[in-house]
Amino acid sequence: MFKIFKVSGTSMQPIACPGDYIIATTILKRLFLKNRLVIFFDEIHSYIIKRVSNSKKSFFTLKSDNTSTTSIFHDKQLDKEQILFVVLLIIKRKNFEILLNFKKKLIKNI
Repeated sequence: MFKIFKVSGTSMQPIACPGDYIIATTILKRLFLKNRLVIFFDEIHSYIIKRVSNSKKSFFTLKSDNTSTTSIFHDKQLDKEQILFVVLLIIKRKNFEILLNFKKKLIKNI
């Protein structure tokens, strides 16, 4: 399964900025590799994207890319079963807007 997420926070800048879109999958979620971007769900904060900084047998440690912000999930240990998605692709906001404008022009010319 694939899912598209829209980034709203700043803790993963510069790799994922507010307004960027993330394409993620459940297919590769069993392959936890160091430095891989993963998405999990938190009841208070909704979907969270973080980088795996350390992986053990049953859990791993998360980190934020943006060290100038504070995130309650930075250095958090999470059970591997809590991972919902692995990030495949990040579409920058600027590129997404270009695609939308192209689509609008294409439809207009049909």
